[in-house]
Amino acid sequence: MDAVVSLAPGTERNELAAEFAETVRANVTRSSAKRELLRRMQGLVYVVVNDPPPGTVDSAASWGGALTLRFDFGLLTIHDGLVGRPDLTLRGDPAVIAALPDFKPRASLPVARRLASNLGTLWWIASRRALGERLTIYGLKRRPGFALALLRIISRHRW
Repeated sequence: MDAVVSLAPGTERNELAAEFAETVRANVTRSSAKRELLRRMQGLVYVVVNDPPPGTVDSAASWGGALTLRFDFGLLTIHDGLVGRPDLTLRGDPAVIAALPDFKPRASLPVARRLASNLGTLWWIASRRALGERLTIYGLKRRPGFALALLRIISRHRW
């Protein structure tokens, strides 16, 4: 079965959902490793965008406040709003959430592969905070491997 990325009905108007769908679709098309990773993923992820600073509402108005990524063994459905009970919740400022696909690990690929799932995830969060950006991941202790897989699937970079 091929990996499938789709938007739930009514989600087309949410630009962030469309961006995530297009990025993941391109990633799994380009990389067999990411395609296989998507086939092994199962769970729900909430992505919650904090209110933007005053004066920047227009740039984030079409994003909506939240979306749900539903992974089901090769199927990714993106919903507008919060659906179900999440395994992970990503919460951050609009700029941080928008930059998730541009994340590139600081270490070389062989070093990144040797890191344990929970250490790799915590290392990623520390690298984001070092840049002065704010991202909170709830459920990280419960599902560290799922969190790392999510970051790999969303990232445009090979790692």
